[in-house]
Amino acid sequence: MLVAAAATVALTACGGGDGGSEEAAESTSAETSSSAASSTGASSSAPSDDPAVAQFCTQSAQFEELGNQLTAATPEQLPGLLQQAAGAFDAVQPPAEIAGPWTTVGDAVQAFSDTANSVDATTPEGQQQLQAAAQQFLTVASGPDGTAVQEFSQQNCGSATPTS
Repeated sequence: MLVAAAATVALTACGGGDGGSEEAAESTSAETSSSAASSTGASSSAPSDDPAVAQFCTQSAQFEELGNQLTAATPEQLPGLLQQAAGAFDAVQPPAEIAGPWTTVGDAVQAFSDTANSVDATTPEGQQQLQAAAQQFLTVASGPDGTAVQEFSQQNCGSATPTS
């Protein structure tokens, strides 16, 4: 399902993710994943000694599990899971160097969640609206803000598995 894969792309980018959820996301959005991966280049995989960064890494780790859940979500489960993701984004205190990009990605998750919670995904019109929201979300997730969050996470949170 494109919608779940779209959500997974951003959530695994933020939390480090594991190969399984990233592979599911890549099957639908290979360009997004490969462009983000190619821009990361060589990065440190050692966790940061900065307490604020360490707290961010701990808080954002929950996105891996949410990404896994979104990958396997049914249309009925998607609105609730996206709302969880939006709430989780709001709860994380990002370090100052990525506060702006983090907020932008979080706003995109919230907008996607709002759409998922306001349409009837069992109708063709609802499905079209949900797909449009997923595409808007992917645009942000694969753009400069999503890439900045992913790179920061990979460089500072000890993410051993790059999104490639």
